[in-house]
Amino acid sequence: YIVAPRTASSTGKEIILTQTDIRMLQQSKAAIRATIDLVLRKSCSSSNEINKLFLTGTFGSGLLIEDAYSIGMLPRFANASLTQSRNGAIQGAGLLLNREYREIAEQMLQQLNYVELMDNEEFNQLFFESLPFPSR
Repeated sequence: YIVAPRTASSTGKEIILTQTDIRMLQQSKAAIRATIDLVLRKSCSSSNEINKLFLTGTFGSGLLIEDAYSIGMLPRFANASLTQSRNGAIQGAGLLLNREYREIAEQMLQQLNYVELMDNEEFNQLFFESLPFPSR
């Protein structure tokens, strides 16, 4: 599919969308969705119970949340306030310079659970369930 002809492109080349591009998007969104669903399941929570959602990095800060919902990349976080930050990791590291925040982080570490995704049958099942794009 030609997104933009060469005359409209700043590179002077056509911008195209291929079947491979769609497949990569499909696999990426399925991996993201399966990970979120698995974490929610392991924590005995639902997306409606989440009250804060942080999306960081270049990807997270530029993500159009309604588009992510519409393709099934994210479950609907109906009760969550959304914060998008390009430099969330840097901001978080900066907070750790403060002793009080560092102590809070150390306490939180005691409550964390690690979930291995490699060879995780539950993740694999959720991944395959998340591959299709939702029908309209």
